Amino acid sequence: MSLRRLKVTITGDTSDQKVGPLEGLLHAIYADKGTLAATTDITITEAETAAPILTITNLAANLRYMPRDDVHTLAGAVQTQADERIPVSGDVRIVVAQGGAGTAGTLYFYVEEPC
Repeated sequence: MSLRRLKVTITGDTSDQKVGPLEGLLHAIYADKGTLAATTDITITEAETAAPILTITNLAANLRYMPRDDVHTLAGAVQTQADERIPVSGDVRIVVAQGGAGTAGTLYFYVEEPC
C-alpha cells in the first residue's frame, strides 16, 4: 500500500476547481479552515461523473472527514453496517460557496494508491 497526500488550497470566492488526478481508494479528507468563514460550504465530486464524494456544510473548525460509500447486496439493497472507502480515478471537482471574499483554506486528500 502506498498512501498519497494531495494538498489543495481553496479560496472562499472559488466557485469551481478541478484537482488531480487521484487514483485509488480515498481514506480521508482533512479540511483546514484557515481564514474561511464559518458558513463555508464545500462539495466534492468526481469531475467526470459528478458522483458525490463529500459535502461539508458550515465548516466552522478544522476536521478530518472519512467519506464512505454504501455496500449493496446482489439485489441492489443497501447493507447496513457495511461501508467501504470510495474508489477514485481521475480528477475531483471542488465547489466552494459562502466562504467569504479574500479568505482561504486547505484540503488534504489521503488516497491509497495501487502498487
